[in-house]
Amino acid sequence: EEFCVGFAIVSQGPGQLRIVGVDGDLTDAGLDVMFEFFDAFTSSANARPGFGITYDLRQLRVPSMNMVMRVAEWGAEDHRKEIWQRYNRCCKIVVNGGLRVTAFKGVLTAFFFVCPPVVRTFLLTDLDQAEEDAAACFEAPAVHNEAAGAGDEPVVQCNHK
Repeated sequence: EEFCVGFAIVSQGPGQLRIVGVDGDLTDAGLDVMFEFFDAFTSSANARPGFGITYDLRQLRVPSMNMVMRVAEWGAEDHRKEIWQRYNRCCKIVVNGGLRVTAFKGVLTAFFFVCPPVVRTFLLTDLDQAEEDAAACFEAPAVHNEAAGAGDEPVVQCNHK
């Protein structure tokens, strides 16, 4: 399943959720549709027994800090946070190099202050970039790692495109 929300193409399949930014206006209405898509996905069989998510933001226009914080607040809601802690296994954010990657490090630091990562999150400049070569890596707090249950092995590897 795939469709455009104006500023991104969102798609999902077994064990994967993907957001590819496009050169379009970032709107609250588009964000609402994307949130609905995410919620439907995390309630679906495709999200079980775990999933990886890739945000390819190389073509996305720069979002306002207000929009970034709206996403963080949405993700921090207790009922949603519990689902993501249980099923999200990996997260990759791909941005252009140079100043943009530096800017995204700062934005993600603020974002994760409001909504801590539920899994190790890699900031990359290429979809095929090795995780050990990431521009940044944001670790999930230990309490989040325990939410999936002691001894649970990630079913989904963070290598989808």
